[in-house]
Amino acid sequence: MSFVISSSQRLASMENSIEVQQLEYGVTGFIVEHYSVGFGHPLYTYAADIVSFTCISEAGGVIPVTPGCGLTIAIIRRGDDYKSYVCGATNELRKIETRYGDVVSLLLLIPGVDNSLLNRPVGEMTGKVFEASEVLNGSKQINSCLRQSMEIGEKLKLICTILRTYILQGQKNKLVEYCVRRIYETQGSIKIDELASETRVTTRYIGKLFENYVGLSAKYCAGIVKLKEAVRIIREKPEVRLTEIAAECGYFDHTHMNKAFRKMLFCSAGEIRKSMFDNIDYGKIESYIPEFN
Repeated sequence: MSFVISSSQRLASMENSIEVQQLEYGVTGFIVEHYSVGFGHPLYTYAADIVSFTCISEAGGVIPVTPGCGLTIAIIRRGDDYKSYVCGATNELRKIETRYGDVVSLLLLIPGVDNSLLNRPVGEMTGKVFEASEVLNGSKQINSCLRQSMEIGEKLKLICTILRTYILQGQKNKLVEYCVRRIYETQGSIKIDELASETRVTTRYIGKLFENYVGLSAKYCAGIVKLKEAVRIIREKPEVRLTEIAAECGYFDHTHMNKAFRKMLFCSAGEIRKSMFDNIDYGKIESYIPEFN
């Protein structure tokens, strides 16, 4: 059985929110449930997506986690036990291996809101994963919430309220918010020197801001957003030639697009069109979080 993952959420400030189109792909062996992060939700404008995967395959299964520019909070339930992790930005495909009955919930935050949630610089999180108790402000409250007797959806809503409290207490950088919004508005096609021109700062300064507030360079963030837009079009418009998609998404040509796909998704654009992640050799893919013991 295969389920489709898709959602459209909001990014940036309430006054300048834009829609973020998440990737659509089938995940065999899982029930997938998205939780609306629309207006009125505690993490509206702060979370790109909140999704839970319940493994229904007796043989277990693998959840592919696509590249992301922001922090991800992962909550794993196995039986009556919970573990929570904080995962930094990553620029390549990762995997989460599960057993039958496991529930994996992912809270994907937008780039730039991470600093107020962490007890260390966001740059130290890039490509790494820590237990929430080590790095996340409010982790004790979150663990207390996880021990309560309620449905996972209600727990996630309460956790989001806890996170929002810390986000609102933190110091935001409006320039980072603007640059992130422009990257998403242009589907990753904007050049960094264009951002510098629009904001009247140097590209070097933008680089330092992204290093401090995002953990990935602005160029990498734009590349991830561009890649996801290309995947979306490939999946939604099978009649459109890959060369046309490459041009529409701002790649130099089909070869340039394939190079980005192989670097970040470990497969070609043609393979994504044919079977998404079904035929990827997961033995070559790094785990997103430690194995639940």
